Amino acid sequence: MNKVVSFVIMLGFSIVTNASFYLDENEFSDLQKQSEHGDATASYRLFEHFYWGLDDVESSQKWLELSVAQGSFGARLSFSSLCVNKIIVCNHDKAITYLRDVILKSDEQEAIIYAYNYLGDFYVDSNTELAIDYYLYGASFSNVISVSKIFDIYKGDESELYNQLYWSKRLLDFAKKGSAQAKYLNGLIAVLENKLSGRK
Repeated sequence: MNKVVSFVIMLGFSIVTNASFYLDENEFSDLQKQSEHGDATASYRLFEHFYWGLDDVESSQKWLELSVAQGSFGARLSFSSLCVNKIIVCNHDKAITYLRDVILKSDEQEAIIYAYNYLGDFYVDSNTELAIDYYLYGASFSNVISVSKIFDIYKGDESELYNQLYWSKRLLDFAKKGSAQAKYLNGLIAVLENKLSGRK
């Protein structure tokens, strides 16, 4: 698992190991020189030093944006995740553009899934249908988080069971036949149909 996906997972579950990200003076100086010569990975590591090692969000953003400018798709994903979680103040249009870049140009499936889910998160309050479309793309990779995000939209709705049944059937169209996701969805559909038949 790469650093970016690890970062996003840590962000989602609030797991912080400050010591492992802290840089000593020599390490910092070496990475700063590499960053000044256009090394996006070095810039991202400096971001981690400030964000995780020193808990200095304001200083970390400079290095994250520099890593983005230097071409890092990982930095694009991390920037957008911080933005959607309102940890940093940023231009949402820019963050959305970064996520689309990850989807179009990254070759890492996990990063693409996170990009789809974060795009859904950006739109979930303003354009539910568009948010669901993005979550569905994430679900097409058999991603359970994407599925749960669709269900969360209807949480507490009077017709929650009907909505869950509808989306379970739609998600089943994306699932590979015989896969764990397909088995899970078939079981869920059976449970939901049984519950609904008992209401009639």
